[in-house]
Amino acid sequence: AVVSTQSTGMYTANLTASLTLSNLGISLNTVLDLLAQDKYKWGVIGSRHPETLLKTHMDSSYSRLVDEGVKLEDLDDAFETVRKGHFVFIDESPVLAHNLRGDCDIFSVGEEFQSFEYAFGLPKDSPYKALIDTHLLKFRENGFIDTLWKKWSAGNSVCSTSGIGTQVTLDLDTLAGVFYLLCSGVAISFILFLVEFVYATVKDTKHIKDLSFMKALRRRITFIWEDLSNKRKSYQKDENYNESRATQLTIENLAKPEI
Repeated sequence: AVVSTQSTGMYTANLTASLTLSNLGISLNTVLDLLAQDKYKWGVIGSRHPETLLKTHMDSSYSRLVDEGVKLEDLDDAFETVRKGHFVFIDESPVLAHNLRGDCDIFSVGEEFQSFEYAFGLPKDSPYKALIDTHLLKFRENGFIDTLWKKWSAGNSVCSTSGIGTQVTLDLDTLAGVFYLLCSGVAISFILFLVEFVYATVKDTKHIKDLSFMKALRRRITFIWEDLSNKRKSYQKDENYNESRATQLTIENLAKPEI
């Protein structure tokens, strides 16, 4: 029962999120979806890393995002344009996550389309390279970098809705977990029933003299069948009684004179 409740809650949440996004009219799952619609304008800040990544991408569709998009001056201009409505700002995930902290009016939509690593730039043959590498590795291993990310990103904000736009499509692949969970529960229940049934049968052979395992097994099956038959007969009897009782009450009401 607990597992069923948890799985139902999980998939209900996915369904609710999907329907909410549908009501909001947001149907952008990838950045390339912008090219196939005319409801939203989009843009990037000029002379920054995201613009360079888009322009130099192997897929020419990404360069179209720069050519057909709006050139923004800076982050303030970008977020102000987004707040006016019907505009999508394309930029790095960490930058968006940090600036969405505490902002309830803006949220991220769609999937990340390209990943890259941040790095510190040092002169060639710098004596500080080994020292910085060692400390960065140490900070990564003890979780300090993850702690900083949670502190300064939208993930630690009560108000932020970063990532709310990641729409979940309810297809067979999405719902496969429910069926796997259901089948697993049925299989486990059947195995437990067989174990309990065999255990009870073995117990009967020990308590009843000259009773073989096969005879005890048939005896148990007979008991179960008779029990089910008696319950079915009892249910039919109760149902017939209720029907006859209802008919009797109806006749009595009809025969009762009005005062």
